[in-house]
Amino acid sequence: MRLTLRVDGGGRHPFAPRSVADIKTANDEMFDRIDEFSLAVARWQTLPDHEKEKHLRCIEAAGRVLGQALFGDELSTFASLLEGYGARRLELVVADDTFSPYWDFLRLPTAAGDAYLGELVTITPGYFLRINDQPGELADEFAITVLDDFPIGLAEDETLHSACRDRRSRARDTVEELYVLEPIVRHVDDVDILRPLNPKTRLAEVTEINRWLSPQRRVVHFNCHGMGAERGRNTDPELQVSRTFRFGKADLDTGDLSYALVNLNVCESAVGTYSSRKTLVQTFHDQNALATIATTFAVDDRFATEFARSLYGRLATSDLLTSVHETRKAMLAQHNHPMSLMYTFTGASSFRLDKV
Repeated sequence: MRLTLRVDGGGRHPFAPRSVADIKTANDEMFDRIDEFSLAVARWQTLPDHEKEKHLRCIEAAGRVLGQALFGDELSTFASLLEGYGARRLELVVADDTFSPYWDFLRLPTAAGDAYLGELVTITPGYFLRINDQPGELADEFAITVLDDFPIGLAEDETLHSACRDRRSRARDTVEELYVLEPIVRHVDDVDILRPLNPKTRLAEVTEINRWLSPQRRVVHFNCHGMGAERGRNTDPELQVSRTFRFGKADLDTGDLSYALVNLNVCESAVGTYSSRKTLVQTFHDQNALATIATTFAVDDRFATEFARSLYGRLATSDLLTSVHETRKAMLAQHNHPMSLMYTFTGASSFRLDKV
């Protein structure tokens, strides 16, 4: 098995992990620890300190095991390379089916003490996650000028607490995810909200989704539930945008989202099954999305809204890479838990909403 580190502007470095079995065991352990943590996040503010500490220490311990499984005695070398480059974006590529969405939680020995890998860099899955047989190159970087008349779209599942349910209420502006878009729109009334889909025929609902996606947009924001592809089955992941309707890759016929940043602010939107192309991320890259923001695990609804608010505040004046990386670090420090490391992006890291 081979593992290759690719860093923007910094070349390519091969490493020799211990074994696929060691990595799988470490991945499974990390999954269990993050799963326990994710279940606790919704009540994080009310947890006693010793309970919080237990969850955090368990994740850190699993992160050290994962680091040793991936890099063994070369872990310090890997950390030194990252610190030397000062890089904020990297891809980790393995030569077989050992992709892990948990590498952001790997613990590294740095000059300032142990840190999560996700504190130092943003790992980008790439269009097909990180499973490749060939080293390849990072995606070409480019920026675009976004025109003012490109509308911003919002689709959300009305069952979520953060949904505006098409009844906007300034009294809930710290709760409703609609208002996180304020830094990047003139007024929230300008946001094109997907109108509630009433139980009709599936064809009518699919037609409405494609109509809503058809205008050229600069941001398409999804605040809903993600339904992952079922492991071991030839199914595509789906987005649930109402109580009665969900859609996936086979339903889309928009043709072109090439000016759009698609924010998949839903659970596990960057994660596939054994087929690396079966992800919600890939669904929108197949529609030529310029970039996507996605998650590698289940995220709490309230935390997801806070993350989006912080992200768009930065994205109003900065590029995508900087915005995602700085938001991850800020939310990690603010909440004293690492849920922000479950956010990543794909596509053009130099994407900006302001003029180039």
